[in-house]
Amino acid sequence: MRGAVCAIYQADLREVRRSAWAWVFAPLPIVVAGAVFAHYAGVHAILSSRSALVGSFGPRTLLPEIAAPVLWLCLAAVVFCAVEVRKRGAPAAAQDAKPISNVALLAAHAAALATAAWLPLLGAAGVAWLLGPIGGILDWWAGDALAPWSLAAFVFVDAPTALVVWSAATVLLAALLRRPWLAAACGLALLGLLTWGFALLPAWLWPALSPLSSYGASISDIAPRHIDLGVLAQRAALWCLAAACVAFAAVRHPREDRRRPPLRVAGAAFFVVGATILGALTATAAAGLSQRDGWLAAHRTAASLSALPDVRHVSGKVAIDPRSSLALDIALRLRAPPQQPLQQLVFSFNPALAVSRLHVDDQPVPFTHEQGLLTVKLAEPLAPGAAVTLGLSAHGVPDPDFGYLDSMVDWRRRAAGNGLHLLGTEASLFGRDYVALMPAVHWLPTAGTSVGATPGEARPADYFTVALEVSVPAGWLVAGPGRRHGEDAAFAFRPPAPVPAVALFAARFERRAIDVDGVALAWLLSPKHTRNADYFASAAANLKQNLESALGDAKALGLPYPYDGFTLVEVPSRLRGYGGGWRMDTALAQPGILAVKEQSFPTAHFRPIPQPGGGDPAVARFHQIGLFFASDRSGANAHRALARNLLLF
Repeated sequence: MRGAVCAIYQADLREVRRSAWAWVFAPLPIVVAGAVFAHYAGVHAILSSRSALVGSFGPRTLLPEIAAPVLWLCLAAVVFCAVEVRKRGAPAAAQDAKPISNVALLAAHAAALATAAWLPLLGAAGVAWLLGPIGGILDWWAGDALAPWSLAAFVFVDAPTALVVWSAATVLLAALLRRPWLAAACGLALLGLLTWGFALLPAWLWPALSPLSSYGASISDIAPRHIDLGVLAQRAALWCLAAACVAFAAVRHPREDRRRPPLRVAGAAFFVVGATILGALTATAAAGLSQRDGWLAAHRTAASLSALPDVRHVSGKVAIDPRSSLALDIALRLRAPPQQPLQQLVFSFNPALAVSRLHVDDQPVPFTHEQGLLTVKLAEPLAPGAAVTLGLSAHGVPDPDFGYLDSMVDWRRRAAGNGLHLLGTEASLFGRDYVALMPAVHWLPTAGTSVGATPGEARPADYFTVALEVSVPAGWLVAGPGRRHGEDAAFAFRPPAPVPAVALFAARFERRAIDVDGVALAWLLSPKHTRNADYFASAAANLKQNLESALGDAKALGLPYPYDGFTLVEVPSRLRGYGGGWRMDTALAQPGILAVKEQSFPTAHFRPIPQPGGGDPAVARFHQIGLFFASDRSGANAHRALARNLLLF
């Protein structure tokens, strides 16, 4: 039996190779992949030094732009090649003489079609990957190639699954319609309908239903996102649907086969299993969306009922274990409003963090932690203006879905192809390679709710002083508000001025720093992305002189820089760069910190500017970096971030 299946598989591959359609479609994916990569890599080489937005289409992250058209061409090729194989295949009498079942026969047909379409895709991936280093050798662009792990996931996981499912569906159409060109026409119409449908599919449904939900998942040099169990379950469901298509096609095949009744049962079983898994994934995604709605409703209700305590000081210890969880042991010094007493204390606190201890003035008190609301029951009302200290211990991994509940535009509910994904989708990150604790996910308790009392209204800012000790794994560095104190995986942040929020970023960084009029100006970059830092090292003196002048002018106007440090830190591009509410202002500029996406300055392509008459190259490079950050429209404009620290924070 196995030999007969292999013989049919090899015969079908030979027929596809002889098909005129194969010679038409085989070079198209290679041409398209090469042209798309060359176009975007060329634009990146020319313009990425002038615009941070162009960095979003850097050579290493071009897979989404290449994968979709290449796969669509390969799926269309399956339809035309299936017609040709059926016309030129072995006569029915010859097939009937072989001791092989219909299901084995059609499975061999589907496998041959999928293989024939996959080989040009493999060639296209190879060409697109090789163009990177070739372009670098020829000085066309920086020489960056497509991210290898993302490319491997697409070529060996996603694309084969899509091709097998589509080949099985094509075989089923041929068995149902019996007329090759009618089946081809219906197949192309169905392919167009699916392409249109997936383009309109809401982003929250994309991981559950799309066969291309993971090819871009690991496009990050500093924090690759690994394929999870949900992706593997979805792929298994698609393979079950492919098996169901082959089984139903075997039932409808005109060739006699005594196994038809069991095939109906097997086909139905595979279909039920596949549909159940997809349904469960869809229900899980819908539950996540519903959970956000529940959080939002609870916080809006609480916002109109509870008076806010005034947080005066936050101190304590933060332990970041990227392979396990976040651990907090902190104290909040609070004061009641001057006009009214407080019956209870209400905080926004990430629902994924479990509270293990909570004391008020060293006395245990009852509390509830539901829907992201931490409600502390006081033994007696807190008098107006009175102060207490809240002690809290908690651990867990903050849920990134808890951030930006009141955003007027939700990328999850828009079509999967909406451009908001270019600005990032995750409100926080907690992985084994990178940790970004953004204030929006309330990893620290925040007084009041996470929304205003009415839709679109901003929650009032609460300014407090900070004294936090942060421990991280050996070899990691941390960016936080103000100057960083300490060494060897134990750091402290004690900014001299109050802050409205605290953000922490931790990873294996390389640090470049200068001191500017008592302010520690630091760059924290991935060790993989130090090329541009080295390029601009000669401009450090000019940069220092310019910043000393700017800070001096601000100080003369009565606006001294409020913190003792300012850190530019590299962050993964999938970290959300805009906030909530109706403004959806930048979330990259935090007190004492500017988060810079990895696909902007760290990976931009800078070239030396020719200096006629022997001008100073250091001055030219200083102007280069100034123009780059001044033109940033993605929320990481360094000039505006400095102004926020002087005026807003």
